[in-house]
Amino acid sequence: MRVCIATGGTGGHIYPAIALAQKLKEDDPDNRILFLGTKNHMESVLVPQAGFDFLATRGRGLRGNPIQKAMAVFGWWTASRQLKKQLKEFKPQVLIGFGGYASVPAVLALKGQCPVFLHEQNAFPGKANRFLARYAQKVITCYPEAEQYFPKDKVVLLGNPRASIAAALQKKDDALQKKEDAFFKQYQLNPKEKLLFAFMGSQGSESVNEMLVEVFSKPLGAQVLYATGKAHYDLIKSKLPDSKSRKVVDYVDGIKAMANADLILARGGATSAAEIAALGKASVIIPSPYVPDDAQVKNTRYLSEAGAAVMLEEKKLSVQSLWQTLSDLIQDDIKRSTMAAKAKALGKPQACSDIISLLKASISHG
Repeated sequence: MRVCIATGGTGGHIYPAIALAQKLKEDDPDNRILFLGTKNHMESVLVPQAGFDFLATRGRGLRGNPIQKAMAVFGWWTASRQLKKQLKEFKPQVLIGFGGYASVPAVLALKGQCPVFLHEQNAFPGKANRFLARYAQKVITCYPEAEQYFPKDKVVLLGNPRASIAAALQKKDDALQKKEDAFFKQYQLNPKEKLLFAFMGSQGSESVNEMLVEVFSKPLGAQVLYATGKAHYDLIKSKLPDSKSRKVVDYVDGIKAMANADLILARGGATSAAEIAALGKASVIIPSPYVPDDAQVKNTRYLSEAGAAVMLEEKKLSVQSLWQTLSDLIQDDIKRSTMAAKAKALGKPQACSDIISLLKASISHG
């Protein structure tokens, strides 16, 4: 297959797209994959680092005053016309867009030229996917709540490709008896003790990180692996040095850390939620109040209402309440086990394979 993948803007759009591309290559090394995105953004670095071809397009978000929005729309159409010319040699057989304004020129360029699919990671879809759905053959969702925002005959609930990566890693850890591997040695942690893994996204959260410095200064009844985000690492490390039961790092392979954790403390990003569910892990989630349309709150509510996670609102949070919640869950093995089972029931470990089957079917029927 010759597949174009449009993605960009944030890791929540980019990492699932890369996960799908990796599975495509794993299934068939002859599959040709070309990523489309904007230059000077995360995708222009992360995609080549993952070993995939990347074609930069122009584009900007639909924000600002009416004149700025009009310029953005004009830019999309200009970029789409340019893309049509650039993609003549590649001759894509299918396009899948992962949301964000980086997907807009690609969909506008290839609609009518090949089957177009969209992937929506969040319970509340972004503006780009809501606009582009009219051109899509199918819209792949991760949450049942997203269905109401798209034509019902186009929606297929297949999940997030990162869930497949997480599930595959968990199987590997199970084969190695989970905690008896190099992960614990790498961070000088004890595989026989409980582990709390905490992270607030790739950039961290200044407000929550300040609170966590105090929370993790208190005994919790478990080891703590705390990924601060690179922007906050130096300051937090100076306030919260490593100890026998606490390791502070700027970055960690999130899936590996979650796979080995007994309890997870995280933000409510769509990809993190999909990974937590696929791994079948108990979690405490503090959704970011700064994300448009309360997307993280909606993502987290899906887990919390199913009894798979505890949701804490940042505006109501205190050091004492957060410490108490974490401490209680760490000590309650039965409740964590129940939450983990409910999370697992929501997971979509076959997301990658199911999405690829959908793409293949569209080509064979075309």
